[in-house]
Amino acid sequence: MGGRFHEPNVSQVERPLTGDDQTQQHYSMELAEAVVAEYKLELNCADNLTDALAEAIAKAARAGRPDVGRIFISDTQSAIEIHRTTN
Repeated sequence: MGGRFHEPNVSQVERPLTGDDQTQQHYSMELAEAVVAEYKLELNCADNLTDALAEAIAKAARAGRPDVGRIFISDTQSAIEIHRTTN
């Protein structure tokens, strides 16, 4: 991946409601149960930037409770670019 950043991917995800905090819940018609909306950030970077980026995200991130926020770090074995062509 070199030293380049690749565009981050931010997506909203839903997980089943756990615990007593029902202030942020809503009912999911797709899952047919109460859920909490959360955001997922995916960022690919050079290995030498991982620790600094994880530290910056941890400092800036906010979770409603101390037991729900996580930063997962994993290795990307390869990345294959997909090129779209028009006919």
